[in-house]
Amino acid sequence: MATLVLHALLAVGGLSFVVISQIIPDDPGFVVREFHRSKPLTRLRPPTTAVQPRQAKPQFTRIPVEVKVEQQIPEFSLPEMQGMKGQFGTMAGAAAESLSTIGFTMPELNFWNIKSKGEKIFLILDAGPHMLVDEMGGIPAYTIIKQEMLRMVDELPPTAVFNLCVFDGGKSVVLFPDLVRATDSNVRKAEAWLTPLNGVEESVESGRYGLRTVGEGGAEQRQDLRTGKFSETVSDDHAYRQDRWFRPAMLAMQQGADTVFLLTNSWGSQKVVSKDRSQSMDEWYASSTGRRWLAHVEKAREQLAEENRRRKADGEPPRVIANGRQGLVRAYYSDVPGPPPAQYYHFTPDDFQEAFASVRKAQPKQSGLKKKDRYTFNVVQFVPADSGQGRDERFYKLTKLTRGGYQTIAGLEAIQSYVKGERK
Repeated sequence: MATLVLHALLAVGGLSFVVISQIIPDDPGFVVREFHRSKPLTRLRPPTTAVQPRQAKPQFTRIPVEVKVEQQIPEFSLPEMQGMKGQFGTMAGAAAESLSTIGFTMPELNFWNIKSKGEKIFLILDAGPHMLVDEMGGIPAYTIIKQEMLRMVDELPPTAVFNLCVFDGGKSVVLFPDLVRATDSNVRKAEAWLTPLNGVEESVESGRYGLRTVGEGGAEQRQDLRTGKFSETVSDDHAYRQDRWFRPAMLAMQQGADTVFLLTNSWGSQKVVSKDRSQSMDEWYASSTGRRWLAHVEKAREQLAEENRRRKADGEPPRVIANGRQGLVRAYYSDVPGPPPAQYYHFTPDDFQEAFASVRKAQPKQSGLKKKDRYTFNVVQFVPADSGQGRDERFYKLTKLTRGGYQTIAGLEAIQSYVKGERK
């Protein structure tokens, strides 16, 4: 029994040793290893449905800066204008100063309180005697009008382009063959050309006025610019004469101006005979009424000459009477009946707007800066002081159709008031 117990104890002890030494591994202990994190831990935030307030962007104050352009302007070659239907595009030839580049600026213009923007400016000035009558302010008022036009040209940046045109009756004279850059040289040419026109000194000395007094340079325009309604024959014997500002306005469209200013005193004879007089002019002149009227024409001329001799002796500008012989008779003998009237078709603002679009559409497409062919036609109408003459609805409608502005200026005092600093 004792031997069995002893052997049992030895067997249990041996098995325990084997289990502990062979099956259960030694405890390695706690080992600390260095760990380097390549990215910082992202701070976890609990989910939320709250709307975070939007941070306001900082506000900046725009500071106007007058930029003096000194760098070279990229050149854009304009296609040469070819002859077209109605002789559109035929010019006297390219002048040395003609346009070959276009700038990127859009000057802001304020001319007689009409505000506009443009880089291709075409200015049209009425040089006829109706602009010089005493009720309009005479030659002194006209001198101020010219000075304001030259001031505007002088203030254009050199990257803008411009041209000037003056007209009297059916004649028109343009300074440059095409739009030119507003360089100092071209601005001085404009000044030398426009200053003598209807000048006080010249008129006092000789009584000369109109296109004969314009300075050196420029060329009379004789192109046939009739189109649309204006090219139609209203009757078998009569065609439109391209009277007054018609030809200059069409010339501005032909040259691609985007801003046109017309300075005149009235809509004028924008009409064509649709039916002849009941009596021919030769027959009427041979009648007693016609002979009486012709006699008063001569009397009126003598009275005008005498009046201007007195004015010249006093150093005053001469009196100017518009509308030819009929104007003379009306000025001194208003009760004497004139020639029998004909029947006319009067051209409308819609006729002009359609003609403008036709001329512009006929021009070659320019490699340009604008995607749309937009332009403004602006009118400054000078009217007699204290006449109560309001706006001309035809001019008003035309400027609305062409996105332009319209302004009336009444007499010398209104002109002087504008120049003395009341420009808005």
